[in-house]
Amino acid sequence: MTEMILTDAQQVVLDEFLEAVEQKNILCKDSSPRRIGKTRILNELAFILQSLGYFVYFIVPDEMCRYREYFACGFISVNSNSYRGIPSNSVIIGDEAQISKIEDIINYCKSHNIPMIGYFNL
Repeated sequence: MTEMILTDAQQVVLDEFLEAVEQKNILCKDSSPRRIGKTRILNELAFILQSLGYFVYFIVPDEMCRYREYFACGFISVNSNSYRGIPSNSVIIGDEAQISKIEDIINYCKSHNIPMIGYFNL
């Protein structure tokens, strides 16, 4: 079995995201820093959350990003209402989606107590 080993800085971020999920908060980090292993952190997080029984959905900037390898139950499009009706024990993880395009999704998550975390283009 291969174990993912995170750097100390990546582990700190992973722990912050896990705490936000536990508290059912929204935590949006800036995606502008490059080459820090953001997608790796998010995939590790998704794997952990699924093993804890959460349904994990990714929101990505465009359709082509869906072909990356994500540990996800599904994807949410910024241009649709695909997020409506997701299970209450879901978590939405963002990977470089434009924050200004997902205000409706953020409001939905707040009103339905669904945590949303990840790296976003602020």
